Amino acid sequence: MGHVFSLSKLDDYDDDDFGLALKEATRAQQLREAAPLVIAAIHGLPAAMDAELSQLDVYIGRAGASVTHLRNRWLARRAAFQGAPSTRAVVAVRAKTRRIREENWERTAQRVVNSLTAHGALCCSNALTGDSGRWPDLEDSVIYLVARLRRGKIGVGVRESALRSAVGDLLDNDDLEADVVREVSRHILHPDRATTHESIHPSLGDDEEDDEMQGERPSCKSEGCEMHAKPGNYGFCGMHRPYVTQGSAACRTCGRTAKPGNYGFCGYHR
Repeated sequence: MGHVFSLSKLDDYDDDDFGLALKEATRAQQLREAAPLVIAAIHGLPAAMDAELSQLDVYIGRAGASVTHLRNRWLARRAAFQGAPSTRAVVAVRAKTRRIREENWERTAQRVVNSLTAHGALCCSNALTGDSGRWPDLEDSVIYLVARLRRGKIGVGVRESALRSAVGDLLDNDDLEADVVREVSRHILHPDRATTHESIHPSLGDDEEDDEMQGERPSCKSEGCEMHAKPGNYGFCGMHRPYVTQGSAACRTCGRTAKPGNYGFCGYHR
């Protein structure tokens, strides 16, 4: 379970907060173990940020497994995201620095993201991978995610045919290990395998509500309800109108991904 940090309040976290996130990060021995953990963490972001995945810009980065290294990388990413109040960060996986470097984990991540983007199969608004700087003189490193909310309407989701096309492209890439491709393929074709996140101190108080996200989340239309309306749920929260988050459940009839706010059915059967 990953701990979610609000980067707009990064200076308020102490070393114990970062140390806990590093200590509890899931450890991976091989890339085929790490890739599904990163994908699952991405699909867990909507629940942590109360937004649809199609509204999120996601950055996949690497840092040395120390408080100083992680804090500095997140400070740099906060600046790159222009201090957007919605920005959140979470450690997805921990592994040996030597293995990440020698097995080219970052290059593989770039190949996967590029294939998904090229085939219109990227489930988030945008995904970035890149050079995370010099390699740390530490035994362990972590792969982390930083995400921010992008203003605008919610996307319609990803067609299964587009996902399969991207998977086929990855399978044809001789530079990628077959076992890694199989694990990546299995998880991008089954996005309901999400992970959960928990907020970590300091939490946002009612008087510190994120102005940017607040503007994107009107109150539920139901009289007397103070909960936020769910994206794409016709102005209602999940309690006052049945709501199924995109990518989190299968259609009651055929097994395709259920549409948000569509009572558990896909677009074909309702």
